[in-house]
Amino acid sequence: MYVNAFMTTETSKALIVEGGAMRGIYTTGLLDEFLEKKFNPFNFYCGVSAGALNISAYLAGMKERNLRLYTEFATRPEFMSASRYLKGGHFLDMDWMWQMMERHLKLDHQKIAKHNFHVGITDMNNGKTLFKQAKAETLDNILKISSTLPFFYRGFHRLDNRPMTDGGMGDAIPVRHAIEQGAKQIMVVRSRLQDYRQQTKLADNFLAFIFRNKPELAKILKRRSERYNETIELIRNPPAGVDILEVCPPPGFKISRLDRSKENLFKGYELGRKAADSVIDQWQKMTITK
Repeated sequence: MYVNAFMTTETSKALIVEGGAMRGIYTTGLLDEFLEKKFNPFNFYCGVSAGALNISAYLAGMKERNLRLYTEFATRPEFMSASRYLKGGHFLDMDWMWQMMERHLKLDHQKIAKHNFHVGITDMNNGKTLFKQAKAETLDNILKISSTLPFFYRGFHRLDNRPMTDGGMGDAIPVRHAIEQGAKQIMVVRSRLQDYRQQTKLADNFLAFIFRNKPELAKILKRRSERYNETIELIRNPPAGVDILEVCPPPGFKISRLDRSKENLFKGYELGRKAADSVIDQWQKMTITK
């Protein structure tokens, strides 16, 4: 049995989860199988966007909660609609999604807040990534901010009266933050294949142009690909005294960021569940050699 220490400031064993919208279904399967096997050796957790949502369900002990989120709600036109966007509405309606989660998939905020869990969000004014401790009273707002993609959602949610957005804008895989917090043994769950490297995207340059009145944010957007690839190098070459287990979907994982195929999503979920035994074994071996 694997016991997690509640209410601790210890950060030596970290779980870091990448976002990636619908690609997060792989992580959902993996973490659901962790719950099934009562595997939670971590004492620090950090995620952005869909990664933070997946960690939340894991910490709440809500197996298959996010499977429903992806396959039952995220595939519906009430959430994702190009025609609505062309008429002036949201392409991804996070307000509707949050209403559905509140009604059908309500998280146990008190249970989640017992863990040392940081959620990454981006300050629109200065482009900085902020990591906020999950607290019961603020968790919903922070998760919503971290999951809201600029441009796809019209407008911005606010924290401390400042406009905020998706945490993945500046730090898609917050490994560096975990190391800065003192993590020595880290599991990084990614939503991309192991050989993936991010190329400079037209969309990033477009967003940088859209937000040109916020020069610091525009600068961050232009460097997204560079920073992402630097993080992959950090994962593969961590500093002395830090061990990192990188977990990636297998080559058969073909899901795109905005995939709405339920068949694809269920397949991606099962790939995550099937990977769990091997991942647990690798983590145990890492622990033994420490």
